[in-house]
Amino acid sequence: SDGNDGLSITKAKKTIDQAMAKMTTGKSDSLILVQGTSSLSLASALDWNLNMSRLIGNAPPGMMNMRSRIGQSVTLSPLITVSGYGNLIANLYTMHGMASTDYIGWLISGARNVFKNVHFGGPMFAAQGGHASYEGVEIAATENHFDHCVFGTETIGRDELTPNVTINAGKHAIFEDC
Repeated sequence: SDGNDGLSITKAKKTIDQAMAKMTTGKSDSLILVQGTSSLSLASALDWNLNMSRLIGNAPPGMMNMRSRIGQSVTLSPLITVSGYGNLIANLYTMHGMASTDYIGWLISGARNVFKNVHFGGPMFAAQGGHASYEGVEIAATENHFDHCVFGTETIGRDELTPNVTINAGKHAIFEDC
């Protein structure tokens, strides 16, 4: 133990997994991702499986390239799954892609989540830009709300086969000022 209880910024947990282990689903707990000069680099896929909770970057809110960032250090598909319901995810920038086999950036399989000021960046690897299986964000649940979000990046060439967002059949979502 490093003595950090995760209950204040001066005693923060060092990984998202450690911080999530301190949270109780359904209790409106919050995880604050502190901004930095580099991104939090995931070595395994993140599954936000909590309900009625928050994942919030503490960088000033913006629409693109905020300093509260999540990237990856290994090939991951999906990079992040949101399987819980009723969550708020805000003020984040994620960077998805290391290889053409990184097909899904975000898989949203939980319902009634709110994404506010999230930049879903990707693809970050050239071979993803023309790969028919690439999806930046796959929405597989209903009643999700996206407010002031940005989907994709301008640094990798794209074609008509690689969507930034897909919505599975029978699902619906609200996009507000995205």
